[in-house]
Amino acid sequence: MRESRTSGSVGAPGERIPPGPPGKRSILCSLLFKLSAKHSFQVLASTHSRHILDAMRGTGHLVWLSKGGIVAGADFETTKVLLDIGALDSIDYFADGELKCVVATEDEDTDLLETVLWASGFSEDDTEVVSYAGCSKVDTATVLARFLKDKAPNIQLVVHRDRDYMEDAEVATYSQALEKFGIHVFVTAGNDIEAYFCDRDHVSAAETRITSARAAELIDEAIAAVREKSIEAIINVRTERAFRRRADGGGGPNHDQIGTVAARDFDANPKAMARGKGLLGKLTASVQKEIGSNPTIVKASPRIAEPSLGAIANKIWPQERQDGRNRGTSSVAERHGPTGRPLDERRSPNAPEPRPPNAPEPRPPNADPR
Repeated sequence: MRESRTSGSVGAPGERIPPGPPGKRSILCSLLFKLSAKHSFQVLASTHSRHILDAMRGTGHLVWLSKGGIVAGADFETTKVLLDIGALDSIDYFADGELKCVVATEDEDTDLLETVLWASGFSEDDTEVVSYAGCSKVDTATVLARFLKDKAPNIQLVVHRDRDYMEDAEVATYSQALEKFGIHVFVTAGNDIEAYFCDRDHVSAAETRITSARAAELIDEAIAAVREKSIEAIINVRTERAFRRRADGGGGPNHDQIGTVAARDFDANPKAMARGKGLLGKLTASVQKEIGSNPTIVKASPRIAEPSLGAIANKIWPQERQDGRNRGTSSVAERHGPTGRPLDERRSPNAPEPRPPNAPEPRPPNADPR
């Protein structure tokens, strides 16, 4: 990726401000400000530190350099956010390329997300999946979206967020907050991206040595094994949200009630409430023991295609999807249908019989026989 730099009046030419705790960096900047004012000299620094940017605010002048030129419209807040999530150096790459879509996720390992994306109709050629810390926060995502719209208007932004026991109403509120800025939102149907791979028919399709019925048994065993960890995760998530509500003027968390309700909710619907991250690990280990070799559960199948992602793909690649081309990356569900059989192996009852090889094409009705 091409490099972008932020510069300002906080360091000597060619001098690298040493790494260290944020407080020490701020002290260093303050000292430089005082020395430059006392001795009438200008100090320049190239930095990727948001702490130095904070120290510069209101005192220094921010200049954003990219490919030897000055980037217009750079401001402290936008630059700080892009530095925070690690996106500053990637903007040039997005702007200069022919990408159509950037999928931002907080997941450091994007393999599972990518598998679901490709299965749901996203084009691998036109999509970049990037890991940005904190990108699912509304304020951060909107800053990223505004900057992409200004610097790379050819790109559409998709933000992925794991559901993490959010209620449907919470998901709707979150999605609406981002969609009004033109951001496509993907919140997982289950609690996390791993849950897509913990489906009996997917496991059976991915590992043909395991029947769907046996896969269901292994999944139930794995769910039972992660019960306590899942309830603990539910309690932690709901307690954190209760503290946030209290900070906004609501009541504080009732720890006994949260714990009781978490256990009750899990037992009422264990498949939906099991934590996918732990569940996939247990399930993979069980399948490996069953077949005596490393399983290949993390792979595309019709069962992991996500309808909401398919709808987003239709918006980003409308013509390609309409023509059925999409560079060979249409969704598994579209190529195979719900049964998993290739579409060209299935015919509508009213469809004409296939033409034998090398047979002449039939003439249309009322065609001139010549």
